[in-house]
Amino acid sequence: MSYKDDIETIKSDIVGEGKFLEYYMHFESFYKKYKFVIIGIITALVAVFIYSKVSAYQDEQRILAATTAYNKLLENPQDATAKTELQNKSEKLYDLYMLSQVSKSLDPKDLESLASKSGLVGKIATYQLASLSKDPVKLSAARSVEGAVLKELATLESAMVKAQKKDFVGFKAELAKIPATSPMRKTADIIAHLGIKN
Repeated sequence: MSYKDDIETIKSDIVGEGKFLEYYMHFESFYKKYKFVIIGIITALVAVFIYSKVSAYQDEQRILAATTAYNKLLENPQDATAKTELQNKSEKLYDLYMLSQVSKSLDPKDLESLASKSGLVGKIATYQLASLSKDPVKLSAARSVEGAVLKELATLESAMVKAQKKDFVGFKAELAKIPATSPMRKTADIIAHLGIKN
């Protein structure tokens, strides 16, 4: 009886090994057939992984260099090498830095060069340029800029110009353009109240 059980065990082991060899042969023929495709896929995955890591590292180094240059400029605004490096590493951060510097001096030439930029820097520079000029046409153009707060600031500025010219009807009409839901509405109400008293 024990011999019979041993023979059955040996048979089942042989059948299991035979199935394993059969699967191995199928796998080997599949591998031989698609060897270059498999190697190509693995190579592509490794290349994508390496590219993403290198790209992330380069971005991190660029950001670090831009931050260092920006900090140098905050300490010494006349540092030309830091300006150049900041401009090369991060154009947007450079534009913001230049806007902060121009906002201190309010030089119209510098504001005009920044007004040609796209994005928030250009919008703020356009508003500041219009505000400096006190020209109703430029203030009206500044109101067409996207961004509710800048539009409303330009409207307040336009109202103040009309008040200075003693055009109180135009003054009230300008302030009425600011919506009731705007965060600038309370400011407009205060200015309207002060304008009426003066």
